[in-house]
Amino acid sequence: MTRSMSQAAPSSREDRSWSTIARLTLHPEPTKSGDRYWRFTNGSVAPEKGVPIWASEIDWFIESLSAVAAGLDPSLFRPNAQPYPLLVRAGGSTVLLLMLRKNELGQDLIVERWSSAVGAPRAGEQRIFSTYWYKDFKLQTQSGISIPLREDWPAALSDCAATQRAILDAALEADWRRLVRHQDLPHAVPPRSRVTIARKQAPDPSRRTPWYPSCPDAGQAVILPKPIRSVLFEAAAQPVSAEGLVQRIQHALDRRSITEQLPWTARYENATLADSVFFGLVTMAQSDLYLATRVPVSFTSDPLLSALVEAAPPAAAETALGPIPQDPERRTLKELQGRGLIGGFLATVLGRYPKPAESRVKATRKAAEPSKRLRRERWRVLQLAQLEAASQSNFTDPRSDYRVLGWQRLALLRHDAEHHFSDDRVGLVAGLLDELKGQHVAILAGKASQTILVRSRDLPKP
Repeated sequence: MTRSMSQAAPSSREDRSWSTIARLTLHPEPTKSGDRYWRFTNGSVAPEKGVPIWASEIDWFIESLSAVAAGLDPSLFRPNAQPYPLLVRAGGSTVLLLMLRKNELGQDLIVERWSSAVGAPRAGEQRIFSTYWYKDFKLQTQSGISIPLREDWPAALSDCAATQRAILDAALEADWRRLVRHQDLPHAVPPRSRVTIARKQAPDPSRRTPWYPSCPDAGQAVILPKPIRSVLFEAAAQPVSAEGLVQRIQHALDRRSITEQLPWTARYENATLADSVFFGLVTMAQSDLYLATRVPVSFTSDPLLSALVEAAPPAAAETALGPIPQDPERRTLKELQGRGLIGGFLATVLGRYPKPAESRVKATRKAAEPSKRLRRERWRVLQLAQLEAASQSNFTDPRSDYRVLGWQRLALLRHDAEHHFSDDRVGLVAGLLDELKGQHVAILAGKASQTILVRSRDLPKP
């Protein structure tokens, strides 16, 4: 069944179809900072006991549900006591995981929220972080939810995602109509990734944040010429503080929003890689500064980021070219070959990809070199690399561009982990890095083996 994206709500028959497997509900109460969020639960658990999904995650989460509905075949998995990671999203101190659990009792889609923050800091105290992300026990039963995968689960889950997408789009349209009544704005709803808003009645009335559906106190809107992330990356071409970024983007966002938009994990996000950016935090005078190095040629001449880590063999000349997210129409390929920036091609399950000439290898390694500041996060980099490799081993994303971005993310994570653990040539960390290399090779070849979740307690200890 095809659903119009302009529908505000499902019909009663559709509501029964998806709500019996999963529900995504806007929580009635805002957070302490005045933000709205959603809770995801199954058909038998009350919405208030569901896993929280923040506004910054909602688009990724709904897209991920659609991808799982379209691409997951649980019959291919062996029963195991531990679940199989499918998709992972890291956001600074938090991780959101989608996993498959399959045992003698049945099969379930599991959503878990993990955190590295240890308790809530007292006034004047700094927050303490753990070595790894752990299941967020502060949320108690709300840190995870299981969705039983009955016989018709793909259609039901797809219906759930499409319905929620329609509801969010309708909420954005209604919110925009309210904004238009008080501002000279275009009547067509712009992409929300380009809109920031003033928060009129938030606990801090001076706040400016990204726009999101059902924002309770949206005020004056600013439409940016590009997505928020791209604007921030352009403004951070040279090391800059959060306060400096506020000035450079003419107060389109406040300081807190910038720190939320650019955690250290933003280095590995799809939006960053798709923008051909190597992002990082650097420390100067004991302060964290942002630095975004945009190098399109590093991604178009080397879509697998093979300059950072090797994982693919040479490709036969007759093999078709694979998709390149940074250059979907391959407009630059002949130019790069003419400039001598491509030194061959590499083989993958999606086709062949350019391999950079030696001059580009050196330039890409320099641009991608992780900062000393990232060393503070090296254990979580190692954990995220392990989660990403496991997810890509278990789940083939039906979205080919996202699949290639995932390959780029895994290459960058491996590169950063190997860089910051270069002094660990033996032991558990070295063994895990070797395992990651083998998984990476198998993933690119389309021959990866199923990989169960490795809990934080089973990872190498500092």
